[in-house]
Amino acid sequence: ASASVSFDVITTAPAINLQFPLNNSYLNYTQNVYFNYSVASGIGISSCYLYGDFNGVWSVNKTNSSLSTGNNFFVVNLTEGNYKWGVACNDAQNRFSQLNRTINLDVTNPSLTITEPSGTKSSQSSIPLTFNASDSSLSNCIYNITKGASIEITNTNVSCSSSTSFSVSGDGNY
Repeated sequence: ASASVSFDVITTAPAINLQFPLNNSYLNYTQNVYFNYSVASGIGISSCYLYGDFNGVWSVNKTNSSLSTGNNFFVVNLTEGNYKWGVACNDAQNRFSQLNRTINLDVTNPSLTITEPSGTKSSQSSIPLTFNASDSSLSNCIYNITKGASIEITNTNVSCSSSTSFSVSGDGNY
């Protein structure tokens, strides 16, 4: 007589894919922030946890024990700021995996004051561009110069903390 059996060998922890928000991304809203993820395991997932430093301390904020095989999510209301977040999951054999990311929530528009150019200039070159830009997460500043409906200088990067100068092609109202 003979007999046969089949069995599985699974030695890996759950595989987590953090889908949204992307790492180091900026969101311009703070309410109903979705943290989307998917998780896979050969033996089933027991639960997943949303970790974050949303209150200043890295800790579990939400738990999901009713997981689907596709996409899953947590929804959290936050305040403006920079946060670390992550999802941790354990499978039916209590093997544990975790992935972490950073997000930036910025709902306040930057403040911008331009002091130059102003008035009438006597040269087409070395026209000063003097401004003050401020924001809690100011990352880049660009400027455009238009003459009527035509763009003379387009999307030019400039340091947000210093002044610069530019030149134009001719006389006119800019």
